[in-house]
Order: sequence, then structure tokens, then C-alpha cells
Amino acid sequence: MKKGEGVASSYQQQLEALNKLSTAILSNVDLEKIEKLLVEEIRRILGVAGCVLFFPDGDGLLEPRAFSIARRGDPRGELSRRRPKVKQGISGKAWKTRKPFYSNDVAHHKSGGAGIHPVLLNTNIRKILSAPLLSNGDPIGLLTVGRTSTEPDFTDMDAELLTNFGNQAAIAIKNASTRQTLKREQEALQRRNRELREKEKELLQSNLESKLLNDISNIVNSSLDLDRVLSTIMRETCKVLGYQAAAMFFYNSREKTLDMVSSYKGTMPGTRNVKELSFHLDEAFGGQSFKSGEIISFHKVGPKEKSRIHKIFYDLKLKSAAYIPVVAKEKKIGLLALVSRQEVRLDPLLERLASAIGNQVGIAIENASTHQALKREQEALQESEEKYRRVFEDSLIGLYRTTPDGRILMANPALLNMLGYSTLDELSHRNLEESGFGPASPRSMFADLIETKGEVVGLESAWIRADGSTLYVRENARAIRDDDGKTLYYEGSVEDITASKLLSEISETVTSSLDLDEVLKSVMRETCMALGFQMAAVYLHNPTERRLELRSTYNTTKATAEKLKEVTFQVQQSLTGRCFKSGKVISYDKLNAARRKKVHKFFYQQRLKALTCIPVTAKEKRIGVLSLASRKEVKLDPILERIASAIGNQVGIAIENASIHQALKKEQEALEKGNRELLEKGKELLQSNLESKLLNDISKIVNSFLDLDEVLKSIMRESCKALAFQGAAIFLYN
Repeated sequence: MKKGEGVASSYQQQLEALNKLSTAILSNVDLEKIEKLLVEEIRRILGVAGCVLFFPDGDGLLEPRAFSIARRGDPRGELSRRRPKVKQGISGKAWKTRKPFYSNDVAHHKSGGAGIHPVLLNTNIRKILSAPLLSNGDPIGLLTVGRTSTEPDFTDMDAELLTNFGNQAAIAIKNASTRQTLKREQEALQRRNRELREKEKELLQSNLESKLLNDISNIVNSSLDLDRVLSTIMRETCKVLGYQAAAMFFYNSREKTLDMVSSYKGTMPGTRNVKELSFHLDEAFGGQSFKSGEIISFHKVGPKEKSRIHKIFYDLKLKSAAYIPVVAKEKKIGLLALVSRQEVRLDPLLERLASAIGNQVGIAIENASTHQALKREQEALQESEEKYRRVFEDSLIGLYRTTPDGRILMANPALLNMLGYSTLDELSHRNLEESGFGPASPRSMFADLIETKGEVVGLESAWIRADGSTLYVRENARAIRDDDGKTLYYEGSVEDITASKLLSEISETVTSSLDLDEVLKSVMRETCMALGFQMAAVYLHNPTERRLELRSTYNTTKATAEKLKEVTFQVQQSLTGRCFKSGKVISYDKLNAARRKKVHKFFYQQRLKALTCIPVTAKEKRIGVLSLASRKEVKLDPILERIASAIGNQVGIAIENASIHQALKKEQEALEKGNRELLEKGKELLQSNLESKLLNDISKIVNSFLDLDEVLKSIMRESCKALAFQGAAIFLYN
């Protein structure tokens, strides 16, 4: 036989032996025997000098539980005192890597944990193989075998054998451990049951008492329907104690009466007519029994008993009755009355039984009351949860719950819709610490406010939608903290103020300038940014030509703007014309082949995908159309359409303001022109009057003086005064 075949044959024999051993230990239920059998047989089958089974303890060490070593004496004490650390040595490596590990030369290792346990070293073992016992991929123990320097080296085949068997051993040990645990629990349960039965026997002192109380106890524990439980208890009690009928009374603390709440009529004639029965505590045997807390019974009705039983009982011609106080949590809560037309005697033993029955009735009532209270609380909780769910689901404002580290725990449909997400799962992939807020509204600002004040009220901020557009919100939130003050999560509500924010900005733009071109460009820019469009144009209605003509554009090339000037729309043609005629917002989120026929050819030549037309209205009169376009899909929901309609009104206001401003400007220019003309005429008239006065004065001077020098001086003086000169001279031609 060749060497390889011999090794294979030996390996096969060892494997068969290990399989038999696996069957043996799997059929064993004693954990200690399994462990002992395991190490002894492995040592024998593998032909090793020693085998130790380790299990981890709570200190991070491997504790030996079973061993088989070719050495005299019991090394258990030394094994226990010198346990290798789990993370060290050959055993530690096998434990840590969950794979077999072996060394055929461990003599050079330091004693105690680097490679081999000191006890094994003391037995002249110098070759060691360790394999973990794996259960569901996790190590639960460790098998370590060793050979002396004169014995064969360990091989991968040995490691595979030990690993295979270790896995089988792990199953057996796990099963045995589970069985032992179950056995201990079963024994404890059986012991407890025995103790309970003994106590029950001691209390009842008879098979009859035991059966009755056991039946009643089962009834009490098997149902929470108080009427059913009471009816069954009364029936069984009457059957055992020999009475024909029974009634249950509850104490009415307000009226100080005992009121019948349930009855068992049995076979006694006449009792079916008794539907309501109540008596005061000072009346009859029943009241006396309840007040004293003691059982009162009689087996015949003499003169003494006749005066102390209820009239109804006397009319029923009763002979025997027993009144049993019902106690719950050491408090009297009612009375159980047993009656019969036959003679029934209660000896002391049966009285003790009756007293125990009263306690069981009290337990039944207490259980039912507790159940009813819990049921009411549960129903109230369910109703509250349902109301909260309806409010959460149906609320028009956004509701959320987030953690301080930015995780999104809850978000209602309104908030998902605001942010452009279909499901909470989509939104929950977004971390608020990393994204979701505009530059002017970082989450750190929100976190600082809510951690400092415990809440935020009316905080306005900018959020980022799924498509990257901006959502303006007004937020109210509070921090939910535990008893130690640690923040668990934030709860808040969010109101979408994008529309009001946008309209406010547009309104401010409209009223801040009277330059129509400037206003229109600002409005178109803000509208495109808010609604997600790329370009815009405003067309005004020419009533004379019955067409729409371009007035202004935004974000278009110069060439496109020039071409748009050549594009006009008849009122009844194309998407723009139909928008003007209907006075409604018309929006195409995708210009497919069917829709292209409804728009001007210029637009689909520009490869536009989305087009929205908004009627422009001033003083309830349509005056034009605001057209928004984009080369990517843009879908307007009903809310955004209402915003667009409001923007159209704002554009109308801007145009109306500009028209009024232009009319006023023209009137002012005409007025200024008239004033200038009047001023010129005034100056001409004044000049004429001045000239006339000067000539008249000079004429008088000339006619009043004969001295030429005086005349000339007077003329020069008056001329300087009239013409605003400072000096004058007259020259005569020589």
C-alpha cells in the first residue's frame, strides 16, 4: 500500500470513529457526560497525548471544563488557576479567527498563553492543535489537543477532523445545554406546582374542597366575562354544597345597600320572577354577614330566623340559606347568598370552603374589574392613537419627528408632498446634518435655538426639495427629552410659505419700481427660480390687431429674443392664445408629439420640454400672458398653479402701475411745457412793458432839460437801472 493511500485510509477510519462518537454524544442528554466522553474519545481516536475542552468565562479567559491527559494525578486545580487569555496564544488565535490553528514546535513559546497551556507543557506536550466549537458561526468553546515531540506532527487533515467533530460537538453541547436549561426550568415549575398543590390541599383538607376550588379557580382564570364567571361559580357552589339557587350582591357605598347583580335560579320554582333585589346593611342576615365579614347560615326557618330574613326569601318558603362575604384585596365588596327549600347544613369544614369560595369570587371580580379598566384604557389608547394617526395622515401642514443627529423618524404625507418625495423610506435616506437646508438657514441655527430654549416658534427658513428647488417654511418644534434631560428627538410642524414668500417678494418688486421693463424682468426671474423654469416672456394684448405681442423676455439669448419679437399669437390660436382667451393657467410638463400641435412651432424648434402659460390680469381684465419655458420637465401641482395665477395678477398690477405712471408722466411733461410757454410769454410781456416805461422816462427827460450833459447823464442812469448795468458812457461820432 502506498503512503498516500495509508494516510487516506487512516483518515477515513478516524472520520468513521468520530461519526460514531458524534452519534453517541448527540444521543446523550447529560452535559457533563458529553464533555467527558468527548475529550476521552478524541484523545483515543486522534492518538494524542492530551485533550482539553475550554469554555469562556466572563473575565475574558478560557476555563477548562473537561480534559483527558496521559499523566498521573488530577491537573484540574492547575488548569483552573492558570487559564489562558482568550485573545492570546494558539488557543486564542483559534478562538479569535474561528478557524483551527496548530503548531508542531511550541517549546520555544513562553509558558502560559503564548502557544500552549502550562499544564500541557508540564506533560511534555510540544505539538498543539486548537479548533473552535461553532454554533451559528459563533464560538461557544474550544477543543485543544496535544502531542509529544516523539509523536507525529499535526496536519491539515487532523485540523479538518477536529473542526468537523468540533462542529458536531457544538451542536450536541448546545442541545444538551438547552435540554438541561429546560429540565431545570421544568423541575422548578414542577416543584412550584407541587408546592401550590400542597398548599391547596392543606387549605381545602378534602378532595371535595380541592375539586371545587380548583374548578372555581379555573373558571376565574379562564374567562374575564364577569357574568359568565359568577354564574358558573354559583352553579358549581350550589351543586357541591347542596343549595338550589344563589344570588350575587355588590356593595353600593353611596346608598349603603347590597344590590343583586347576578343570580343562579337552578331548579327552585318561583325564583325566576326575582329580578331585582336590594337591602340595607341593617336588614336581615345578609347585612349582618357583610358588616361582620363572617359567614352566617341556617338550615331551618324558626321564629328567630323569620324576623331576620328578607321578605322575598320568606315568601319563597326557604328552609336553608348561607351568606358568604366576598373579599378582594382585604376589602369587603359584596355578598354571595345560597338558598334552598331543603335542609342544608354547613359544618365547620364546609364553612371554610364557603369562605374560600368568597375569596375566589373576589378574585374573579377583581380580575374582571382590572380587565375592564385595562380594556377601557386600551380602547382609549387605541382611539387616541387612531385620532393621532388620522390627524397625522390627514393634516394639511407638515408633521415630523427627527433625531438630533439628523435622522428622519416620521413624516406625514403633507410634508412628503412639500419636499417632493413619494414615501418616507425615500426621505429617510436624507440626513439633515448633511443636506436639506438653504445657505441662509443652516440646521445648526435650528439646533442651537431648540437646544437652548427647548422649542422654536415661527422659525422661517429655506429647505431644499428633492428636485433641488427651494421650499420656504414656517416651523414650530419642541425637543422631547428623557428624565435625565437628554434630547431623544424633535417633534415639529411645518407650514409651506413658499407661495406667500414668493408673492411677497414679487409684490415688493412690483411696488419698488415704476420702470416696467425692470419690474417685468425681476418678476420673471423670481418666478422661474421658484417654479423651476429656465426662461420666460411677457406678451401684451393688442386689442386693435387682436393679437398678443412680445413685451419682455428673461434668460433668452439675443437671437432668441429677436425671433420672439417676430412671433405673434392670435387670441384663438396656440397655447398662449388659448390661455389668454380662457383666463386659466395652462401647463404642459412634457411636450410630446400630441401636444406639439397645440403650441407655436417656434417653441418645439427650441427643444423645450415644459411650457406654462399664465393669464395676466389687471382690474379683472385680461391684458396679456406670462409664458414660462424649460428644456427639462417641470410639473405644476394644483398649489403651484394657484401661485402661478397669483403671479399673473401681480404682473397685471405691475403693468397697470407702469401704465398709470406713464400717463402721469405724460401729463406732467405737458404741464411743464405749458408752464414754460406761459413763462416765455410773461417774459416777453414784461420786456415790452419795461421798454415802454424806459422810453417814456427818457422822453420825459429829453423834454424837461435843455442842458445836454444833464440829459445824457439822466438817460444813462435810467438805462443802467432798467437794463441792470453798472456804468455807461455816450460817444459822439466825430
